[in-house]
Amino acid sequence: MPPSSWSISEPPPAASVRANLLALGTSEVFARVAQLLSLAILARVLGQEGMGVVGTAWAIYQLAVPFVQYAPELIGTREVARGVEARAAFVSLTLVKLLIAVFACLPIAVCAAFFLDADPAAQLQVALQCPVLFAVALSGVWVFRGQRRLWAYAAVRIVSSAALLAGLFFGLGLVPLPWVVPVAETLTGLIGAAIAYALLMGAEPLQRVVAEVRASLPELRTHVAEAVQFGLGAFLAAAMWSAPMLVARVFLDPGEQGVLAATIRLILAVSSLFQLALQVFHPVLAYRYTHDRESAKSLAAALVVQVFAVTIPVALAVALLSPWIAGSLLGSEFDRAAIVLTALAPTLIPTAVSSVFGYALLADGRYQLYVFICAGGAAASVLGCWIAFSLLPDPEAAAVLAPVMTLVALVQAFIVWRLDLVSYAHVSWRQLAPSRIWQMLKER
Repeated sequence: MPPSSWSISEPPPAASVRANLLALGTSEVFARVAQLLSLAILARVLGQEGMGVVGTAWAIYQLAVPFVQYAPELIGTREVARGVEARAAFVSLTLVKLLIAVFACLPIAVCAAFFLDADPAAQLQVALQCPVLFAVALSGVWVFRGQRRLWAYAAVRIVSSAALLAGLFFGLGLVPLPWVVPVAETLTGLIGAAIAYALLMGAEPLQRVVAEVRASLPELRTHVAEAVQFGLGAFLAAAMWSAPMLVARVFLDPGEQGVLAATIRLILAVSSLFQLALQVFHPVLAYRYTHDRESAKSLAAALVVQVFAVTIPVALAVALLSPWIAGSLLGSEFDRAAIVLTALAPTLIPTAVSSVFGYALLADGRYQLYVFICAGGAAASVLGCWIAFSLLPDPEAAAVLAPVMTLVALVQAFIVWRLDLVSYAHVSWRQLAPSRIWQMLKER
């Protein structure tokens, strides 16, 4: 239930899955292309060692994002979609995000001060992630998804991505050092936040904003607690991918760390496109598990088949084209990244399939169980990476993620079967029929 300080009105009309995918897909594809171009700039300007520094800071930063961005924004989007007044929700959740960012920066500062004191470049890079978190906290672009203003969301995302790409291009051209990256991310994040604020609040008097802030203060603690609790699962899921970079620092030299960092970012750029499609179906699943479980189980089965069918050729293409991808995108200095990319390509399949099971658990309200599974996956990732890198101190040892992700997917498949959340009787190639896919795209 929304907090008592949030006023309720008629919820905005639901958009179809097709409309969501079109608007969000446009912005996310543009963002991923910009991300790949940014990665190419970083690799060619900073080289392997510079990429290693950026990768270490990125791995730590990703552990804070679920609490500062993912969980509060998902909660806010849900409430705005239910009819909560958008401006009040924006002010309230921005306060929550800023407070969590303050607490998230404390362990980041401790990590930079005490664990990276022997590596000044990495120490500075990690410390500069704190301003990035605050820029993320100020952004209200998530409100547009709750309001079904999907093209407003897409426009802000595209402008922010283009600004970051331009900032990195010119910034690294003037000062070719790793710390330019978080500075550019902070500045472009603030630009995106300002645009979203202007579109959302318009000429709202400052007194009204201050009044909204004061109204939100009594329930701030409750909101923060909910966001932290909801972000725990995403934090553990992110830890599965941060573990290789953080564990590798013990065993690999800076150049090898850079190769690993570049490769993991490539894999995650591809994987995020599958996550986008599944996020669009999450509210549909949640509604159906509440009102029509049989149709929810059938929809989940269809998603399993379709995701599995799509990720196999994608993973195969990434593995086969890895020499060309690494050479053309990262440059000749990263030739070794082709081997690592080939080793990590199979992770795309279990990662995407397990995400379907994860969204089914979340849609059915099995959040604690989802957190427990993610905790096991994170522990397996850390342990597996430690063993793999100790036995084979090379970036290729990150291939251990493939069996780890497969194990997580199998555990989730068994659990959703026991909970009767997926109709395995409907797991068939008939789910790939164009008529079935078109029917799913018209869902609301």
